[in-house]
Amino acid sequence: FNRAHMNCLENVPLFVAVAFLSVSLQKVDSFVNQAALIILVARVLQTITHLISGSPWFVNIRFTFYSIQIFSYAAILLHIFSIL
Repeated sequence: FNRAHMNCLENVPLFVAVAFLSVSLQKVDSFVNQAALIILVARVLQTITHLISGSPWFVNIRFTFYSIQIFSYAAILLHIFSIL
C-alpha cells in the first residue's frame, strides 16, 4: 500500500506546476479542463491498477495510464503556448 501511495504522489508537483502556469497565463479553457480530467482519471486508474497487482501484465497497464498522463500534460503545455 505504501508503494502505491508514493507512486500516486510522484506527479503532484508536475500537476501543480502545469495548473499554476495555466491559471497564471489565463489559458484555462475547456481544452485544459478536459485534459486535466483525463490526467485525473488516468492517475486514479493507475493507482487502482498498482493496488491490484505488481505482475508484469499490470505493470504494463500502469505504464499505459502513466503515458496517458504524460501526453495530456504535453497537450496542455502545447495548448498554453498556443502551439496546439
